[in-house]
Amino acid sequence: MRQDFTVKQDMLFVAVPLGFNLLFLLASLLFTGGVFRLILSLLALGFAGFVLWQSRFMFSNYRLSLTQKGVEVANIFGKTVRRVDWRKVEGVVAGYKRTWKLYAYSFYFRVKKEEDVPFSLISREENLANKLSGYIKVFVRRRIPVKLVKG
Repeated sequence: MRQDFTVKQDMLFVAVPLGFNLLFLLASLLFTGGVFRLILSLLALGFAGFVLWQSRFMFSNYRLSLTQKGVEVANIFGKTVRRVDWRKVEGVVAGYKRTWKLYAYSFYFRVKKEEDVPFSLISREENLANKLSGYIKVFVRRRIPVKLVKG
């Protein structure tokens, strides 16, 4: 039986601002004229570009998968960006902070003799840090220290 722990970025935090930018762009094109149309259209396109520029880290670190073999980070297209075997992982820290109905999670994997693996996401799902801790204790056949930090 294959049991994986997978978390993904919530694309709602990119889609909603881009949706508002699209509405602002359409309103500026339909209901204004002349110089105001140009200014408001450029402003809407500038805000959309800013949202996409701020989200570039979310696109490159889109999905975190923990399998029985190791840790895998993939981008938004599904291509693996980083893969680490469990034998090289020395410790795991999972931090979270709750703001209204949103949770900001930070997962940090300490890797022996390599660059460490940080992963952060914003989600509406709660208890992901506890689920990660439970997954490592049950399905990974190695004793790895896990620390949970509430911010």
